[in-house]
Amino acid sequence: MKTERFNIVLRSMAGIPLAFYGYAFQKAWISIESVPSAALAPHIDVLPGGVLNALLAFAFGFLALKFDSTRFRRNALAIGVALQLCTAALLAVSLSFGFHPAALSIASSLADVGGVVLLSALWIDLYSLLNPVRVAYLNAVTIIVAQALIFVVEGNELWRILPVMAVLSCITALLYLLAARDGRKEQPPTPVSKARFLFPYKAVLFIAVYSFAYGIASQGINVVSARYTAVVPAIIVLAFIFLNTRRFNISMLLRLAFPLMVAGFLLVSLIPGEVRSVSSFMLSSGFSAMEMLLVLIVCTIAYSSGTSAIWLFGILGGTQFLARALGSSFGAFAHSELGGSEFTAISVVVIVLVILASLTLMSEKSLFSVWGGFKSREAAGDGSPSEKDEAPAESLEMRINTISAAYSLTDRETEVFYLAMKGKSNAQIGRDMFISVGTVKAHLYHIYQKLGIHTRKELFALVEKRK
Repeated sequence: MKTERFNIVLRSMAGIPLAFYGYAFQKAWISIESVPSAALAPHIDVLPGGVLNALLAFAFGFLALKFDSTRFRRNALAIGVALQLCTAALLAVSLSFGFHPAALSIASSLADVGGVVLLSALWIDLYSLLNPVRVAYLNAVTIIVAQALIFVVEGNELWRILPVMAVLSCITALLYLLAARDGRKEQPPTPVSKARFLFPYKAVLFIAVYSFAYGIASQGINVVSARYTAVVPAIIVLAFIFLNTRRFNISMLLRLAFPLMVAGFLLVSLIPGEVRSVSSFMLSSGFSAMEMLLVLIVCTIAYSSGTSAIWLFGILGGTQFLARALGSSFGAFAHSELGGSEFTAISVVVIVLVILASLTLMSEKSLFSVWGGFKSREAAGDGSPSEKDEAPAESLEMRINTISAAYSLTDRETEVFYLAMKGKSNAQIGRDMFISVGTVKAHLYHIYQKLGIHTRKELFALVEKRK
């Protein structure tokens, strides 16, 4: 049985176009760029660390909501790659002439932040066309591949690293274009109206608290390379997908991030100066798991509701950047100005907040959860609400969740239900969920039994009645 399930997962992964793994080159660029930047152009914050990233993420997200189109994405891709090439060129100037004035440092910082935000948002938007389990798999693999690329490049002389950065940017752009072409075959992008969106306040709360806590704790720990800490949760996620695909859901990543963050924060707060390598490893691994969860949440909401993934990344990614920046500033102040007892008291409060934020998310077990989101009132053609819109129809996602709760469908049955309503065949559902066609049929049989129907046509009719 395990061998059969393993083979099913392998066949499902083989169906993912190779271009989708291009996100690994973008992840590698982000880490590799920090080496010459630190050596050649000392970083000068245009705004307090991370605030600029947050502002750009928010701005790009709202622009995507207004100009959501293939042309908009291609323009953003061109700008993002140009900014990354500009960053490499500015660093090359520093290397050639042996000087790095403040203006050069500011320019390279702006180009770096802009390129990272734009290209990361575009890749996550592309992943939102795939089933969430495939997103979790792809994200984990790209993290591991990116760290392998960094391992190969790091340690070389600076004049060799800069051309590699330029090549990585070009590879990222090419693979993105190829993946975008293949992605439209998986699920054509749905036009998004500004009047129809979900605001996932539970996810925002969770990410804000975790990022703020990590920002505070990062002031009191030894920096541990992301190479080691990011790979650990990625390997765990891959192992879970291959060994227990049927139980994979959002809460699995939360259960991985939560204990690591709390344990690491406790070690930093209550035993200052001791076991720093252990606490650093726990905190960084927990935060890496949270970042994987962020990608999965964005892609899941976009995949199931049709909401713009770039907009969601702008909200959630911007929240992460901003909360971490505020946490770092507050942590620096607390370490320098407050005594040990005051800092311990603050740490206890932060830990309580982390626990509460985790509990708010624990209830969201389904891969197609609304994440505490609400749907705004539908707008009439002139932008003003009409009488008909006073009671707007539920989205497909919300209708399926309502029916699933009423008839006690399991998480996996809900996923099969949703994919069937998207018009996918049994074979496509099995490929997306990494289960056999026979298992898909069994899930559909149980769904029909619980709902008191006999065919997929009746299933469609039942969902239509919920409008």
